[in-house]
Amino acid sequence: MSHKETLKAYNARLDDNNITLDSVLETINNLPEAGGGETPEKGFIVKACNETGYATEVEIIGMNTIPDYAFCVTDTTYSTMLTKYLEKIKMSNTITSINMQSFRGCQILKTVELSDNITTIGVMAFYNCKNLALKKLPNSLISMGNQCFYDCQNLELTELPSNLTLIDQLTFYNCKKLNIKTLPDSLTTIKDRGFGNCTGISQISMNKVSSIQGNSSAYSPFANCTNLKGIWIGSVITSSGFSRYSFGNCTGIKKMFIDLPRATVEGFTGYSYAFSNNAVTTSVIVCNDDEGWMTKEEFDAIDWATYSE
Repeated sequence: MSHKETLKAYNARLDDNNITLDSVLETINNLPEAGGGETPEKGFIVKACNETGYATEVEIIGMNTIPDYAFCVTDTTYSTMLTKYLEKIKMSNTITSINMQSFRGCQILKTVELSDNITTIGVMAFYNCKNLALKKLPNSLISMGNQCFYDCQNLELTELPSNLTLIDQLTFYNCKKLNIKTLPDSLTTIKDRGFGNCTGISQISMNKVSSIQGNSSAYSPFANCTNLKGIWIGSVITSSGFSRYSFGNCTGIKKMFIDLPRATVEGFTGYSYAFSNNAVTTSVIVCNDDEGWMTKEEFDAIDWATYSE
């Protein structure tokens, strides 16, 4: 069976629950003949192929969930032949969740048109999709698994959905073009290396984040964000939430504003260790009863990428 004949077979497949790929359930020898590649009610349609017959564009329709490993690129499964050269994916608005490792390793993938109704993106769903130039996440999104966008170096997000509550471990690790400036008020927790190596971030304000977790400089939530200059933290932060290594290896920090009195902040257990292994010190912290204090609105109005004292 040629590549194109195989892709037609996938086009015609119907399944009541999942997109069924041989990488999970069967081998190439068990693929059904398509009889012309009719449009399925549920599944996916190959919209374009390259000159050797590999799929470059796919539309997913009629599904509620994209299952585990559905388009995952590996070196040992037949799904590599189907997904290795994918450049574009479009999802119908019936899709509400993307499961774990669904698109892991799709390094040629550049464009994904996400469903407007997605609430969940699973663990490592877009892991190592180096060329994915996603600019916006749907506002319906509530949950992202750890390592969800790990090493997506072309991810160009400037904001996050307003219902998101957690940035999990390594969620945006090494997303060097990420340029998020303000975290939504729904967000309460950032785990270790959630924004690690995001060297495109120059400023971040977090009004309702109560927990910034890390247990070493290398495992800081903002580990190695060397271009991060300005930080604004709201009054809900606590001693236990402000970890010892909250901003480890963030060597470019100029100012951190915390909306609490100086006496309260200096009583935090992790106060004197927040910048461990940095060139900066706790002297960059400005509290709400200090000279030079800024409100969040004043902070957000500054372009911290070009800030200099």
